[in-house]
Amino acid sequence: MTPTLYMHTWAREKYLSRHRFFVGQLSKRVLSQYSNIEEEADEFARTEYERMGQHYPEGDDGSAAEEAWQRGIEFHGLLSAMREEMRLAALAAIFQQWDKDLRSFLEHELVHDHPFKKAQDLAWDQDGGFPFFILKAYGWDCGLEAFSEPLKVCRLIVNVYKHGKGRSLDSIASTYPQYLRPNYGRPRMYLDHSDLIVTPEQYAAFVEAIERFWQCFPERLYLSST
Repeated sequence: MTPTLYMHTWAREKYLSRHRFFVGQLSKRVLSQYSNIEEEADEFARTEYERMGQHYPEGDDGSAAEEAWQRGIEFHGLLSAMREEMRLAALAAIFQQWDKDLRSFLEHELVHDHPFKKAQDLAWDQDGGFPFFILKAYGWDCGLEAFSEPLKVCRLIVNVYKHGKGRSLDSIASTYPQYLRPNYGRPRMYLDHSDLIVTPEQYAAFVEAIERFWQCFPERLYLSST
């Protein structure tokens, strides 16, 4: 009997539902908290102006206003940096959930044709591209799908977010510089995880790629004999 990977309808729906839940709840409970940072910074500056005005000589409102304005800018910068950090953290959580779901699925299916330990080792091999190698061996070359490139890039980004410098950062710098802050001529050797940035539009594209992966996953895949 030919070894088979079977994506049951209930399994596909489970993975899609979990992905959508993660995306929705992270948006609602985390990312939405940073949707009005400009207004928050303005309010902070006004509060600072009112507080500091009590300590400046009468008629010196201009100095209090200038200092409050500067503090508002600093407050906005801190919130903006935190928003970018939370977006990266959310992306990492979503991607890691997808990765674990895929590997769990592969282990569950491979155990039908392999000893448990071998199935486990194959599914959870930490080579970044290995799950796709398995799918290709079973007849589905994910590298040909539109979602493949975003998922590849997303893995690099998550690796940099988690581990900092290394091959993933080098790959992003050389091939995907749009995910790094402008370095204005700074040598690449000085790049680190703090240079990583993902815009809301890029974040949405990664989320959509994972959705498309589960939607496109064939119902049955058969191990190639070649």
